[in-house]
Amino acid sequence: MRLVTRYGKLWPRNDHSIEELVKVGRGLTGVYILYDGSMPVYVGKGVIPSRIKGHRRSRTRSKFWDYFSWFEVRDPGLRHEAEALLLKTLPYYLRLLNKQQAGFPRNTKLPLENPEPPEFIKKPKFVKVVWPRKRKKR
Repeated sequence: MRLVTRYGKLWPRNDHSIEELVKVGRGLTGVYILYDGSMPVYVGKGVIPSRIKGHRRSRTRSKFWDYFSWFEVRDPGLRHEAEALLLKTLPYYLRLLNKQQAGFPRNTKLPLENPEPPEFIKKPKFVKVVWPRKRKKR
């Protein structure tokens, strides 16, 4: 089974794009990303046309985005993991806009063979930089 069956990338936020999204399918479920220019600012999941319309009407979030991308993910479990993966790729300060904090299932984390960090991380060596003094003019 494919993770993404249909998608649309960087659609502008206008009436035509919303109408096209509704034509694609009312039951279109998956993940979507809202962009301010080319910077992703929000990642969400659910029934994509209704969620995009809701963000468009929102008083708080409607000012912060002008493009959106959507990806149809039919499997609900994979939909959650795809959203978490996309959220993990965002910088921390952008992730704060989402209530979802990108959690993966607990049992998927692999144990490390060597849990101790390497020596150069435990005891980093710092180099002191000495700048030459400026000579006073007489």
